[in-house]
Amino acid sequence: MTEIKLLQRSGEWFQFRRSLLLTASRFGDAIGLGMGRPYDFLVSLISDDPVYDPGDVTSEIMHGLDLELVIDEAYQILTGHVTQKSGLWIPDEDNSLHGISGASPDAKVYNVRHPNRIIGLAEYKSPVYKPYSEERHPPHGIPRRYMAQIQGQMAISKQPWCDFMAVCAKSRDIMLRRVYFNNVYWSSIAVAIKHFCDLLQEGLCRKVEGLAPLNFPAARAFKQLPIHDTFYPGEKDIVTTNLIRKTDSHRYRTRRGTFSYDFLMGNC
Repeated sequence: MTEIKLLQRSGEWFQFRRSLLLTASRFGDAIGLGMGRPYDFLVSLISDDPVYDPGDVTSEIMHGLDLELVIDEAYQILTGHVTQKSGLWIPDEDNSLHGISGASPDAKVYNVRHPNRIIGLAEYKSPVYKPYSEERHPPHGIPRRYMAQIQGQMAISKQPWCDFMAVCAKSRDIMLRRVYFNNVYWSSIAVAIKHFCDLLQEGLCRKVEGLAPLNFPAARAFKQLPIHDTFYPGEKDIVTTNLIRKTDSHRYRTRRGTFSYDFLMGNC
């Protein structure tokens, strides 16, 4: 694997991302774990129709960006680890996704005793209205599209785990779970991701040639695929560990101690 050390959301970072067909943040959309069918996502990446233009950054995305630095600082307090911003990782040359995909985790995690050695990754989310839960997001309490994202990040960067931290400011809830890489799950969804990228590549080439982009047999078959509401092989077997426990009055305990929500979020 290779890390291209570009500042996330910089002009150079966006330019390099545009050279790839798909990044880990959209793996879930590509395999039917997003908000719609994978075919609809495929159309959105090829079509010139303004209805598919994402336009300006949404308020929900801005909410997440505004909280990212605060969550990162809280993560370091809760775990005692040191973090650094991650660049854009690309797969090895012998990987089927080399040259067409990449991953940009929110942070690289280092052990404070060994500041030059990466020990894992961190990914931060900030749900606006409700915290994530196992009841709403089986089987692990993490939305399945995000599980595809972080498993892809680990696969591409070759890291053993990713700490998934989600903060819901409205309910003052904090989730912190360590997610371990599962090769069975990744091998399964990697095939689906590669198939999606092949269709996208073919569609873009046909568009340049003046042909109907998705009027070929494989794309027509792909159109029939629904949202993926069953679990992928290995998905239920992904190991996660809860690193935090809520006590009372929005106080949170880890092996490092007990901290109030306001302290962690800088509201004191």
